Amino acid sequence: MNFYNVGARLYALVVSAIVAFCFLAFGAALIFYFGPQLAQEAQRIGDLTELDAASFRAIPSDQDVLITGVLEGNRKRTSDGLVAYARECWDVEYDSEDGYEGSWETIETVLPELTVSVDGGQVRTVSVESATMGGHRHSQIVEYGDGKQKANGIPEGSIRVIGYKNEDQITIVGQKTKGRLLPDRLHGGDRAHLLQELETGLWFTSICGVGLILIAPAILLSALLGRVKASVSIGGGN
Repeated sequence: MNFYNVGARLYALVVSAIVAFCFLAFGAALIFYFGPQLAQEAQRIGDLTELDAASFRAIPSDQDVLITGVLEGNRKRTSDGLVAYARECWDVEYDSEDGYEGSWETIETVLPELTVSVDGGQVRTVSVESATMGGHRHSQIVEYGDGKQKANGIPEGSIRVIGYKNEDQITIVGQKTKGRLLPDRLHGGDRAHLLQELETGLWFTSICGVGLILIAPAILLSALLGRVKASVSIGGGN
């Protein structure tokens, strides 16, 4: 009996079990944690009434509110006219199946006070350090990285800014505080588009979660069958 081969196969079985567990755990997290969070957020926004200026003034403080309007008269914060934006860095990782893949990681958000024109007047927001940003946004790479690895033709470490400009339609969700809106979510587009984006995210999260959970036992079963086949081969050799 070749004990080295037996040990290697046992090691491969343990590694496969760990990988299968990770797939199972991440799939469960998508379905039972992230999925319900998205569903709860979609429900919250779906229950909110889109407010005009008069309705916003009348609503009590500390209430969840939603407005859709147009950004107007805000100071430009970047050379290309963004009035609220995120600065992101291009992170590249290697995948054994798909090669080099990249994703934008947020390193800074700039969300100053904003003026939004809605029906009947204007609503002012409160400056915040962070909030969820989505929908239609303008983006520009302002610095190309010197990393050796590339994904989608973009070098690792590149920097882009992405955000909103004056005259953009925007939907803002948050709480009313001292006559202003304290935002927790900004979306380029109207309320219907925001809800559609959330529903798409929920669908994608559910599909990925189920897929990962189904893959997990397949990985473990494949490793077990390989182990059984190896044992039979060793026994036959003796």
